[in-house]
Amino acid sequence: MSYLFITFFTYSFIGFVLEIIFALVVRQRLENRKTMLILPLCPVYGVGALMLSAVLQPFKGSILAVILLGAITGTVAEYIYGYLATAIFNVTIWDYSKVTANYKGIISLPFVAIWGILSLLFIYIVHPIINPILLNFPYQITTFLFILFLIDTFFTVKMLIKIGKGKNDGDYYDCPVIKRKIHR
Repeated sequence: MSYLFITFFTYSFIGFVLEIIFALVVRQRLENRKTMLILPLCPVYGVGALMLSAVLQPFKGSILAVILLGAITGTVAEYIYGYLATAIFNVTIWDYSKVTANYKGIISLPFVAIWGILSLLFIYIVHPIINPILLNFPYQITTFLFILFLIDTFFTVKMLIKIGKGKNDGDYYDCPVIKRKIHR
């Protein structure tokens, strides 16, 4: 369990960094792209990495299979995560409604392709470098990060519930989720 958590946590942080780079390239500005209240994390990437690892490892010998299955797996992770945020908290964490070929603003064709590319990088470059570190990551640090994550999750969920009910009273300042669209 400790390995799964530190893998999730690491890729959630890497996802946060990717989101910042994406905003710099596409919007030419530095944006805080975390989706947690305190920690610099984007958990959809952590969930995606765990799913990609489980699904793609048997197909590592085929670049085409990694791209196709990675695109599907990443998109499924993104859809489930986005759908649950909307269904449970009444909040949209990201919105692809203005992107070509989108479905309910949660997923879109260009990002399906991006998941395919990210899957290639993940399976053949990033994960082989990071995985040995994760396998030997100190249990005490993992436990500390897990406790921090639980605390952050508690306050993030509390914030999302308030936002979804339209009761954001300014208690939460540094989380981009606050600026996202609220469903009515």
